[in-house]
Amino acid sequence: MEDLEESSHLSLEICQIYMGGLYVLQDDNLQWLAGLFNLEHLDMTSVNLRGANNWAQVINTIPSLVEEHLSYCQLDRISPLMETNLSSLTVLDLSHNGISFLPRWYLVLVRYPWNLTSLQFSHLPQNILNGSLPLTILDLSTLVLLDLSKNEILSGQLTDNLGYFQNVEQRNLGSNSISGPIPSNIGVLSFLETMLLGDNQINGTLPPSLGKLFRVKELDISRNMMEGIVTQSQFENLTNIRYLKAPGNSLTLEVDPSWVSLAQFLYLDLSYWKLGPQFPNWLRLQKEINFLDLSSTGISGAIPPWLWNMSTAFDYLDLSHNQLSGGISNICCINKVHLSSNQFSRLNPSLLNLKQLRFLDLSLNDFEGVPIPSFIGSLKSLEYLNLSYTGFSGIIPPQLGNLWIFSLGTLVSLDLGQNNCQVPWPEGPWNLTSLQVLNLNQNQLGGSLPRELLYLNKLVSLDLSKNEINDLMPTASSNLTNLLHLDISDNQLNSSIPNWLYKSKHIKLLNLARNWLQGVILEDIANLSSIVELDLTANQLTGTIPKQIGNPCDHENNQLSGQLTDNLGQFQNLEQLNLGSNSISGPIPSNIGLLSSLETLLLGDNKLNGTLPASLGKFSKLKELDISRNMMEGIVTQSQLENLTNIRSMKAPGNSLTLEVDSRWVSPAQFQHLDLSSWKLGPQFPNWLRLQKKIYHLDLSFTGISGAIPSWLWNLSAEFDYLDLSHNQLSGSISDICCINEVHLSSNQFSGQLPHTTAHRVFTLDLSNNSFSGGLSHFLCRGAGVNKERGIQVLDLGENLLSGAIPDCWMNLPMLVFISLSNNNLSGSIPMSIGYLTSLLSLHLRNNSLSGDIPSSLENCTELITIDVAGNKLGGKLPTWLGPSLSKLRILILRSNKFHGELAPGLCHLSSLRVLDVSNNDFVGVIPSCFNNFTSMATEGNVSLRYNEITYYYDGYPERAQLATKRNEYDYHGTVLYLICSIDLASNNFSGKIPDELINLLGLISLNLSGNQLNGMIPRNIGQMGQLESLDLSRNHLSGSIPSSISKLSSLGFLNLSNNNLSGEIPSSTQMQTFGASSFAGNQLCGRPLTVNCSSSSTDGVTAITEESAEAVADYWLYVFIGLGFVVGFWGVCFTLILKRSWRYAYFQFVDEAWDWLQLQACHLSAKFMLKG
Repeated sequence: MEDLEESSHLSLEICQIYMGGLYVLQDDNLQWLAGLFNLEHLDMTSVNLRGANNWAQVINTIPSLVEEHLSYCQLDRISPLMETNLSSLTVLDLSHNGISFLPRWYLVLVRYPWNLTSLQFSHLPQNILNGSLPLTILDLSTLVLLDLSKNEILSGQLTDNLGYFQNVEQRNLGSNSISGPIPSNIGVLSFLETMLLGDNQINGTLPPSLGKLFRVKELDISRNMMEGIVTQSQFENLTNIRYLKAPGNSLTLEVDPSWVSLAQFLYLDLSYWKLGPQFPNWLRLQKEINFLDLSSTGISGAIPPWLWNMSTAFDYLDLSHNQLSGGISNICCINKVHLSSNQFSRLNPSLLNLKQLRFLDLSLNDFEGVPIPSFIGSLKSLEYLNLSYTGFSGIIPPQLGNLWIFSLGTLVSLDLGQNNCQVPWPEGPWNLTSLQVLNLNQNQLGGSLPRELLYLNKLVSLDLSKNEINDLMPTASSNLTNLLHLDISDNQLNSSIPNWLYKSKHIKLLNLARNWLQGVILEDIANLSSIVELDLTANQLTGTIPKQIGNPCDHENNQLSGQLTDNLGQFQNLEQLNLGSNSISGPIPSNIGLLSSLETLLLGDNKLNGTLPASLGKFSKLKELDISRNMMEGIVTQSQLENLTNIRSMKAPGNSLTLEVDSRWVSPAQFQHLDLSSWKLGPQFPNWLRLQKKIYHLDLSFTGISGAIPSWLWNLSAEFDYLDLSHNQLSGSISDICCINEVHLSSNQFSGQLPHTTAHRVFTLDLSNNSFSGGLSHFLCRGAGVNKERGIQVLDLGENLLSGAIPDCWMNLPMLVFISLSNNNLSGSIPMSIGYLTSLLSLHLRNNSLSGDIPSSLENCTELITIDVAGNKLGGKLPTWLGPSLSKLRILILRSNKFHGELAPGLCHLSSLRVLDVSNNDFVGVIPSCFNNFTSMATEGNVSLRYNEITYYYDGYPERAQLATKRNEYDYHGTVLYLICSIDLASNNFSGKIPDELINLLGLISLNLSGNQLNGMIPRNIGQMGQLESLDLSRNHLSGSIPSSISKLSSLGFLNLSNNNLSGEIPSSTQMQTFGASSFAGNQLCGRPLTVNCSSSSTDGVTAITEESAEAVADYWLYVFIGLGFVVGFWGVCFTLILKRSWRYAYFQFVDEAWDWLQLQACHLSAKFMLKG
């Protein structure tokens, strides 16, 4: 140590050499430095000083120290000192440590006025400093370089006292959390050459004084929150600037069209600025530029020719995500070109000269279905080519085939995805020695994979999804030794999983979903030791789950059965496991908690039983858990949930689990999606949710909770999107519903007036089946948070105690698609303003006391699919416009009102109609024969309707209807309603016969014509209505016999023909014998199930005329009249010829001439044949 006492330089730098994760040199006590009074330069970079707690005190004893480097020393704090003796210190480098705060001696606080004002270079980047920027650093007036970058949590605003830093040349505060604007007096830093403020939270615009920084060479304000106008005056004096990095802000540049920048940029990035619509002409004199990024700047039109020849050093150009159009004529001397997401429509063959081009991205343009130009195949230096989403189609040209199959040994990445190209797999060896990424998804490949593809040994990623490939060559060998990502989903693979895939031991992502793969999963799947995600969803795989299935996998929507193996616990690297939508039974293994790396566990839609195992609480990394719709039951405690601190999504509805937690417990997890529907959580509202700040989907329906909704629920999260508390015993009033898009509170015990919806974000509001009372005016007409552009779309207020008139202010809710006010006490007429709802699909006003006519303005609601106004006092005639204007109607329910007159002929325009109910009104006239225009009812098993249109109108909200059938009313909704097809004309005054056209509606499930004045016979071909389940023709004046074809209605479960004038024998069949005597009462019928015997009825003078005898009589008279007609016609001609000589001569003359003509034609034809012979 005596030899070191006179040393002025000491370096112990280790250059970051590590041994087993430890630093090579470590020193826990620096007391040996205390006597080095002459030391000026000390460099201990990468020496482990974590245990040296006295390092600051020791260094403070070296007054001659000028330069000190302690980077990468694992320091986590700077010890406090009462005074310092570092008056000569010029450079202090503490970068790349774990320092979280600066002590007072470093900040030269006034309270401790130590002399540190000679400091010129302060390096503190990549620490973990937090809190606000220290104001006392201002005393360091000699500072030339200040680097506090990449501390990430350093906050506060930039100080206005910049005059203290007039000597600063470099200032780096990037990658922190600094907020506020750039100080307006930034221009006083006259010596500033480098200012790096990127990746912060700075707002405001660039201050005008920026133009005074004439020495600045590098300016970085990337990825902040700046906005506003920037003018040329702020740039025209920055003549020395070379690097301007400013992407990720919302700044707008406004310059004179004739202005040209005098600065010669090397690097310019203004992406996300607003520069357009004109191309920035002020760049035309740039001669040294190397990097130019003007993406997402709103520029349009053609690219000016001068751009391609700006600089011989031009290496990178990005003009993507703009509205540039026209052709691409010349790309000269640029190595990397991004032109994606524009409106280019053609390529110029002059691109053939681009021998140096290495990177070309033309994706997301529209080349209007033309083939890929063949000259692209001559770009010999290409390493990256992206032509995805370009609208190219047809066969890939042979030259391009040579590009990526033979010639381009330098090609690393090729993307032709999302086109409509046909790829001719070339024969012979493939020489793609450098290819790593190949994307051909969503084209028209077809057929089998070429064997040569399996020998591209550098291939890392291969995407062949959404083609028509049917063969993976299950028995072939493979040399894809570096393959990490393979996606062959959405094809037509119909073999077993190929053997060569089981040998891909390095693969991390394998997607074979939505194919027709068959057979079992082999135990060889254990070879996929590196896999992170395996997706076999929606195939036809069978058998049990292999015990070796240990790595992240997705076997959803297969036919796998059996139980989860206890061997799962050995796969501690497992990150994702998806076995949803299978037939897996049994409990979740008790040792599943051993999967310590598990992040995703999806077991929904199986047959799992038991409860959640206690070891679930060990999933500290779990982010997503889905056990939806299983058969689980039992107790779940807070100990199983309190360690799941990283969980974000928990989907567990459809089980019978009970959650028991301490009343004071609060969940430490921040859920985004939480669905515990059908769990037992009550009776108290789950208070453990009160600190959720990120939740957007919460479903606690059917959970037995009661009492009032706590006020904190409405303000849980700014991202709250979905809330379902339906089917509970919640009570009290609701004053306001704020900030939630979709709210379901149906089937509770809420009371009082309807709540205000003060937020513009409420799109779906379901308050049905409660006890809300009062009127609707305050809700609909006084704003109530209504937004005419993004207002409520689904509104269900049915089954409450609402009263009064429906207010005439529906124009406040123009976005509505679904309305239900059914089962209330509303009165008055349907308001005319309903016509403003031009997007309306479903209107439910059932069971109120509404009166008046159907408003004419409803004609404007041309998108209507459902109208249900049953159980009111509406009257008048059906409007003639109902059919032509509302031609999309599928459900029309007018039952139990006071409508009268005939059914309007316009009704027959409703070709999509599936439910028609006009029963219990005063309609008269005949049943229109044009009912056969209801083509949606005419086909058996009609499934032509799109499922979503009839079942769900908005965001999963189900359509519903109450239909009368089999003398009862039933509620139908969702899928079941989609299958219903019925006509109910009961209890009116229709007369005449049952039209045959009605019987041609073969898709009808229910037909009710009872309680009318219909006469005539039951149509003979009624048996062809094979879908019919309910038929009611009672209380009419129908006569004749029951058609024997009625026995063919094998689906018929309800039949009522009572109280008519029917006679004869009841057709005997197994089906007819299932109906009781009441179905046939009040007629003159005989046979089972009636007690009247058909033979005995004839002895009593009752003539039993069967359908067959009636038909025989009709046929007899038909033959009689045909015979009489022949006899009369024949003898009428003969008698005329006998009695009238002139007619007789004319007749025989005609016969002679006809005979002569026939002979002449025969001779002529014979001569022609002889000549041909």
